[in-house]
Amino acid sequence: MKKRLLYFVVIFIAIILTFGLYSHYIDSARVRNGVEPKFTIKIVSDGGNKVTYWGLGYKVIRYTKVSPSEPYKNNLGVKYGSWFMKYELDNKSKVVEIVDTTKDDKDFACAEALEEFYEDAEYVYYYSCIKSSYVLVRYEDGSQMTVEEALKNGDISIKDLDEYGINYMKETKKLSNTYIDDYQLMLKRNNNCTVPKKYYTNKGRDFYLICFDEITLVKDDINMSLKYYFQNINKTFENSIRDIIEKLKLDAILKDGGTKIYKNEDITLIVCNTLDGNKDIYLGDSNIEFKKNYCK
Repeated sequence: MKKRLLYFVVIFIAIILTFGLYSHYIDSARVRNGVEPKFTIKIVSDGGNKVTYWGLGYKVIRYTKVSPSEPYKNNLGVKYGSWFMKYELDNKSKVVEIVDTTKDDKDFACAEALEEFYEDAEYVYYYSCIKSSYVLVRYEDGSQMTVEEALKNGDISIKDLDEYGINYMKETKKLSNTYIDDYQLMLKRNNNCTVPKKYYTNKGRDFYLICFDEITLVKDDINMSLKYYFQNINKTFENSIRDIIEKLKLDAILKDGGTKIYKNEDITLIVCNTLDGNKDIYLGDSNIEFKKNYCK
C-alpha cells in the first residue's frame, strides 16, 4: 500500500514538473512576443494599474495604461521572472530633447542679467540672461518642464545640457589656489571651451579668456575683476602679465617664433610670440591645449 502511494506521489510530482517546464516554455515565449501568458492565474491590484500572472514557479508582472481589460500589447511595462521577482514601474517619462526656445524667436529680447538656475556641491550655474522659463525639457509622453525643474527632480544632469548644446555659465563655489599680489583668483567658468572670448585689449595686444567668463581677484572684502586689476592697480599691462606668469610653470615653447605656454593646477596662460609679430595672450582652464586658431 505504501509503495503504491509513493508511486502515485512520484508520478504526480513528475507530471507537475513536466507541466511546469512546458508552461514556462510557452508563457515565456508569449511574453517575449507581446502576448498575454496562458497557463497562469491572473490577479489585479493597485486599482487596476498592476496585473500579476502566477504560473508554476514563475510569474509575470504587467503595468497597464488604462485598465486590465485593454489589449496586452498596450502595457506600460512588463517583466517575466520567478515567484520571488520584484518589479516596480519607473513612472518617469523618457526625456526626448532639451531646447532653448529663445533661439527660435528672432524677436526675443533677453534681459541682460545673470540668472542662476542650479547649483551642486562644486558650482553655481547661470544663464547669461533671464530666460529660465524658455529653456525646456521635453518628454516622451508630450509633457515638458523647465531645465531648472528637471534638474531638481533628477530627470537630467548638467552633462545632458552639454549634450544638447544648451549654453550656460558656471561659477566655482571655491576659490582657486592661485594668487596674484595676495589676491586669490575666483574663476567663473562656462561650457564653451572652443571659441576664445576677447576680454581686454592693450596697445594692440588682445587678451582672451577660454572656458571662463570672468576672473575675479579676491582679498578680504575686496572683489575686483581681472580687467579692473589691469587698468587700475598702478601697474602696466606687461607687469600684470608678469605677475601671473610668476605663479605658473613653463610647460612648452612652440616653434612658431617662441610662443610660451604656462600652467598650474588652475589655469593655462598662452603668451603668443609668432614670427609674424602676434603678441596676444590667452588665459584658460588648466586642461586646455594649444589650437591652430590661437595666436593668429
